Amino acid sequence: MEILDIEKQSIVLLTSHFKKPGKDDVNPLTPTEWKVFASWLRERGYSPGSLLSEDGENIIESWNNEKISRDRLISLLKRGAQMSMILEKWSRAGIWILTRPDSDYPQKLKKRLGQLSPPVLFGSGNKSLLNLEGIAVVG
Repeated sequence: MEILDIEKQSIVLLTSHFKKPGKDDVNPLTPTEWKVFASWLRERGYSPGSLLSEDGENIIESWNNEKISRDRLISLLKRGAQMSMILEKWSRAGIWILTRPDSDYPQKLKKRLGQLSPPVLFGSGNKSLLNLEGIAVVG
C-alpha cells in the first residue's frame, strides 16, 4: 500500500470523495475552493500538512471565508480513518494518487490550468506516461 506523506494526506482529505456522497456528507473542496484555501495557507507560511499537526485547528481558527466554513474544513480533516480504509482498497486495486506538488503530476495540465488544475489525480498504470506528448483524462 502506498504511504501518503502528511502533505498529500491533507490535500486528499480536503479535496477528495471517499464514497458516493450522501445528503448529510460534507462536500470536499472544489478545485476553485482549494485554490483559495491553498493560497491563504501559503500566504501565511503554512503547508497543507501543517493542518494535520497539533496546531491544525488553531490555524483554521484564523480562516474567515463565507463560502468555506471552518467547520467544513475541520470535518474534512477528521476523515483520516475513512481515508485509511479507502486507500488500502484503492491500493489493492492498483490505483495511485498524485497531488499537484508531485513530480509525476502532468506538467502540461498544470501549465494549462494553473492553480485550477485538479489538486488530486487518481489513476492506474504507468504514471510516467502522464508527461509524454499526449494525455487523456476520464471522469
